[in-house]
Amino acid sequence: MSVIIPTSKIEIIKLARELKHSNCLILDAETTGLSDRDEVIEVAVIDMQGEVLLDELVMPTQPIPNESREIHGISDRAVRKHGQLFEYVALKLASFNSRQIAMFNAVFDVRLLKQSAERHAWRLGDQAVNSVLSASVPTNTIDIMELANRYFYESLEWDAEQSKFKRLSLSKCCELIGLNIEEEIGNPHQALVDCKATRELILYMADKH
Repeated sequence: MSVIIPTSKIEIIKLARELKHSNCLILDAETTGLSDRDEVIEVAVIDMQGEVLLDELVMPTQPIPNESREIHGISDRAVRKHGQLFEYVALKLASFNSRQIAMFNAVFDVRLLKQSAERHAWRLGDQAVNSVLSASVPTNTIDIMELANRYFYESLEWDAEQSKFKRLSLSKCCELIGLNIEEEIGNPHQALVDCKATRELILYMADKH
């Protein structure tokens, strides 16, 4: 079940405040790419107090393309040396599935987690393991990208070619709240860093009057 994002700024602030004081978790994932064949290679989860509950590299079933590595800096060598099996990470994620999960661009992260579970389920072929993999895909989600894009609607830019507004990135949203991710948290496009930046974004919207 995904949370319906309100359009009224007052209601957006109210929802952000509810998240701030809830047991909601924040999840982010880095991936091998964007297509329907790609999968996650790093997953992080924190709570609304900022406590790190999960921060793991994940061994994919395919090489990491150069263009993706240039974005997040995760190499094949790194996942071979430090990466966990996806089923280990899936077990941890499955333990969170009773809680609401906030993500910046939830549609993308949920799709990539589902694709990853399917790829590893095919490799493993065990019904018990497959059920854990399936449970690792969040269902009770809220998309902070949608929340922030409606909150900062005055900063949206029109894309004439696509005949729609361009989506604000996490980096752009943090810029709008005066947060320099790289200087204050760490390198963007790392799962844990993006989780922390998403939390700061929620807290900013919650604390505005």
